[in-house]
Parts: sequence; structure tokens; C-alpha cells
Amino acid sequence: MISGIEFEGTQLFSNPLTGLFACVIFGWIFGFISGLVPGIHVNNFAILLGSTAPVLYTFGLSPITVSTIILACAVSHTFHNIIPAIFLGAPGEDTALLVLPGHRLLLDGKGPNAVRLSAMGSAGAILLSPVIMIPMAVFFYFAYPHLHPYMGFILLLITVLMVATEKGTEKKAAAFFVFLAAGLLGYFAFGLEDGIQSPLAFFSATQASVLMPLLSGLFGASQMIVSFLTESAIPDTKKSVETFPKIKFIKGILSGTITGAFVAWIPGVSSSVAAIISGFFIGRKKREEENEADDEKNQTGDEKNQTDDEKNQTDDEKNQTGDEKNQTDDEKNQTDDEKNQADDEKNQTDDEINFKNNKYIESKEEEENNAKEFIVTISAISTANALFGLLAYFIIGKTRSGAVVSIRQILNDAGMAIDSNVLAAGNLELFFLFYLTILLTGFLSYFSTICAGNRATDILKNINYQKISISVLIFLLVLVAVMTRFYGCVIFAAATLVGFLPIVLKVKKTNLMGVILFPVMLYFFGWG
Repeated sequence: MISGIEFEGTQLFSNPLTGLFACVIFGWIFGFISGLVPGIHVNNFAILLGSTAPVLYTFGLSPITVSTIILACAVSHTFHNIIPAIFLGAPGEDTALLVLPGHRLLLDGKGPNAVRLSAMGSAGAILLSPVIMIPMAVFFYFAYPHLHPYMGFILLLITVLMVATEKGTEKKAAAFFVFLAAGLLGYFAFGLEDGIQSPLAFFSATQASVLMPLLSGLFGASQMIVSFLTESAIPDTKKSVETFPKIKFIKGILSGTITGAFVAWIPGVSSSVAAIISGFFIGRKKREEENEADDEKNQTGDEKNQTDDEKNQTDDEKNQTGDEKNQTDDEKNQTDDEKNQADDEKNQTDDEINFKNNKYIESKEEEENNAKEFIVTISAISTANALFGLLAYFIIGKTRSGAVVSIRQILNDAGMAIDSNVLAAGNLELFFLFYLTILLTGFLSYFSTICAGNRATDILKNINYQKISISVLIFLLVLVAVMTRFYGCVIFAAATLVGFLPIVLKVKKTNLMGVILFPVMLYFFGWG
């Protein structure tokens, strides 16, 4: 019962359920703001609420209500942060890999569709989570102590898989170079975290300050500059029926939820790292299909060349027939048969050309479907990671996000430490209350995300996209300057330059995630 965990201690609400819903609304609004505004992380609100908790208690709030607001904010953020990643190219840590597939759909007039798929992916992760909660909790309760010593090797394996997605030795070498450049940048940036501590330290966590100039430069500013130089514009939304295959949608939710649930228990591994794992398997299937299409294309070209040779041979035979006027009628009929055969082969060649064009159309559709599946997967990962990060706190007593860190601090200060035993008195009840908070927040966030995505198109489609790009660049620069001071601006500039490397070397931008992977890997190997 809710009253058993002191929800009735809130003087603002006479009914505990009313108090719960009100806290969900507050957290949902905070997450809406942090998700839509580039550079503002959910940890900013988590630290703010955690720091001001004693003040909030004087207004009738309790540790449980404040924790509920923080949790609702974290979940709401995972829904809404897709919008700036798609429409502005300004991602957060969890949406860094969504910029390219989201931008592709945006320029095709399907930006709202991408947002809708993202919302469905996040909602699907919440609905699927009860199915895998118990198996995941039991597994990591016993396996976590044995996995920790090998975490560096696990990250190394992820790096190898990421580089392996590139085609050819030269591309793999270029991808490794991009990974290493981003990794070294991240290593030195985290080393300067004291220098880039926000002057607004009361509102901002140090880690968020480090990641903001890094990710804003690598994935935000570099993408905005490219958009500015290419003179692209946000097109009108296409009024079309969604043709995304259900099997790919289900696969995206399953793989995203399971992957996000898994990495939520692993220290130093964020949603972005989980996205690399899922992205590898999605990209692998895509590459196999592309290779198959290339083989069919080459085969069609060979058949066309063979047909041309046969046609030339037929023309030679026809000339020879004209010169030999004394041939018999049987030989003349034979020549006519060969001519008819050549016509049939020509028609066959036309059919092969049409087949080739159809395969090209199918390839473009498959490319779009892969982008949609990737968006669903990453969104499911982000939300599942937030949800199972809470479960990890209740099962093994470890925190994996700024929101859960704040919740733990609030509960500990109130004498309500979890002590890694969800079955202890009050803990199970508290977990169910938190999960109800997640369900309610997910319900609200699903509709608000779709609505915001539709409105974003209406607002931005008639605005010069170059002006939007330069405005976002200025906004990011000002935000970095205000929040991280001089060292943050230096990191932002360096990150922007490194962000151009994948474009110049023509490799995937996912290799830039070395900015997080590399420093964490060094830490687990004892070198950081």
C-alpha cells in the first residue's frame, strides 16, 4: 500500500494516489524540458531536485515524492530527447547514434514518423520489461561479481565489433583512427573535468558538463555545419501510410529492451554503448542484403554483356547472309530464326533492366526500414536502461545513472537505504510504486512526444533550414560557454573538428562513440 511507504506524508495532497499522479506530472514536465532543449541533461534536474530536497520537505513533500519526481523526469527524458536529435541534429548521450537515420527520414518528409516510431519503441520497452525483470534480476544477482573483472575485455570486444562493421581494410583502418581520435579526446576531456566545472554548479553535475561539449561538438555542431553547407531544408511532411514491417518493429523492441536491460547492470556502459551492440547486428544483416543486391547487379551486368556479344554475332551472320546470295532457302530461314532469337534476347535484356530498377527501389525501401528499425531499437535501449538501472539498484545496490544516484542519496539521508535486497520490508512495495510511476510517465510521454514531433514539423518546415542550423550552432556555443567556461569551449571546438573525420574518411559516425568507450576501457584495464 502506498501509505505504508509514507506517501501520505505529503501535506499538499489529501489522497496518496493524487499525490503520486501530481509528482508524475511534475517529473514528466521536467523531462519534457530536458529532452527538448539541447545540452540540458536529465542529470541537471536530478541533481537540482536532490540538492533542494530538504527545502522541498518544508513544503510538505517527502523523500518518496521527490524520488518519484526524479524518476518520472528520467523516463520522460528518454522519450522526448529524440526530437532535437532528429530536427536539430543536436543529440544527447543516448541519442547520439540517432542523428543520421533520423536526419535521413526528416529530409524525406518523414520526421514525425521517426518520432512516432521512437515513442513506440520506448513505450514497448516499458510494456515488455515485466517479462524479463525476474530472469534478469536472478541472473545478475549471482553473475555480477564474476563479470566485473572482465569488463575491460567486454568493452574491447564491442570496439572490435564496431570497427568490423566497415567494409574493406582501408575503411576499417580509418574507422579505428576515428575511434582512437575520439577516444583520446574523451580521455583528455574527462581529465579536465575540474577545469570545466560549471559556474552554475548548483544546477549541473560535473559529468554532464564534460559530456555536453563533447557530444554537442562530435554529433551536434559538426552535423549542423554540414547541413548549413549543403543548403538542405526541412521538407513538408508526406501524408503516407506507414509501411514499416511489423516483424522489424517487434525485433527492434525485443533487441533494444534486452540490450538496454543488460547494460543497465554494467558499470561505465551507457545506452550509447548498448546501441553499438544492437547496431552491429542490425548493420550486419543490412550489409549481407547489400552484398546480395550487388551480386545480382553484377550478374545482370554480365548477362547484358553476353547478350550484346550474341547480338553482334547475329549481325555478323546477317551480313554474311547478304553477301552469300546463292545460299539455299533453308540457310535463309535459319538466319531468320537467329534474328528472332536475337530479338528475344534483347527483350530479355529489357526485362533484366526493369528487374534491376525494381531491385534498386526495393534496396531504398530496405534502407529506410533499417533506419526505422534502428530508431526503434535505440529508443527501446534508452528507456529500458533507465528502467533496469532502477532494478539494478534494488537488486545489487549499485547505481548506473545520475537519476538513480540522486534517488539513492535521498533515500539514504531519510534512513531508507535499499541495501540490495528488494524483498526486504518495504523495498518491494517501494519498487512497485516506482514501476507504477514509470508506467504513468510512459503513458503521458508517448502522446506528448508524438504531439511535439508533429508540431515541430509545422513550426520548422517553413523556416530556412540554414538559419536554423546557424541558430543551433550559436545556441550550442553560448550554452557551452556559459555552462563549461573556457576549457569547455576548447573541448567543444576540438570535438567539432573530430566530428568531421567520419565525413572526410567516409566511415560511420558510430566510431565517434570511442569518446566514451576508450576512457572507460582504460579504467577497467587499470590504465586510466
